Amino acid sequence: MTKMTMTKITMKKFLNVKISAILLLLFTISFNSNAILITSNVLLNGVNNIVDITEVATLGGEIEYQLSILTADQNFAIYAFGVSNSSTGTTWASTTRIGVWTASQFSAQSWDSGNNILQLWGGDIVTTALGSFSSLFGNDLYVNFFWLIRSQPSGNAINANSTGEFFQSQGLAASDFIALNASGSIIDQSKTAAVPEPSTLIIFVLGLGILSRRSLIARLQNTK
Repeated sequence: MTKMTMTKITMKKFLNVKISAILLLLFTISFNSNAILITSNVLLNGVNNIVDITEVATLGGEIEYQLSILTADQNFAIYAFGVSNSSTGTTWASTTRIGVWTASQFSAQSWDSGNNILQLWGGDIVTTALGSFSSLFGNDLYVNFFWLIRSQPSGNAINANSTGEFFQSQGLAASDFIALNASGSIIDQSKTAAVPEPSTLIIFVLGLGILSRRSLIARLQNTK
């Protein structure tokens, strides 16, 4: 075998190894592309000023939900809450309050089909009783739902700021949330009624203007 032939074979092996390494790197990046999708905290404000939820990216690739209770009134303690996301179904919800709180993830379809949330502190509840998925969480795909188990004392409800206790394995941030009281009623949420687009408002105003003008002309003609 000539020296030139050996050089060609060596170069071919080198290129094959290099291509394999690049493909492996691309696969790894693709596989872990959802490992951490936020690089800074995302604050979700409650419209009733009872609770805010901050989505925090952790070093482990999870999103942590940190609750900030904005009132000292114990009547507004949080017994359950849900935060939506647009990640795939390979994610999961978890809590470090094992045996006290529990967690589950619902898709928009399963929520709207009337899924039972069992062992909720205030009693079992059907998801649709809280509202349709889109009315609560917009166009998101899933909701990570956490609740205090019925058998646990009410003192385990969230009535002070909570950190390091509620997580989502992966997913998109900037979501919507709902928070429930002891009776299972929504006492705060981040989503409000949809605001008309500016173009819709302009058309509405123009329509009112045209109607007013026609009404004025009609009155003037009737007075003649």
